[in-house]
Amino acid sequence: MLVAFATAKTQVLLHDGFRELLHGSRTDRAMLLGSLYLLIEGGGRWSADNRFYHPNQQ
Repeated sequence: MLVAFATAKTQVLLHDGFRELLHGSRTDRAMLLGSLYLLIEGGGRWSADNRFYHPNQQ
């Protein structure tokens, strides 16, 4: 995800400037932060993988 962000947004930074980079990467940053949150905290009790690995719990 970081490599894709860096390669896609380098051209924007070079040609359009820093403000356009920040504006154009809002969705990318939101997805990155959401992925980091799930990596750190996990899906929790309501996640599909929890139901798959622990089918007897409610």
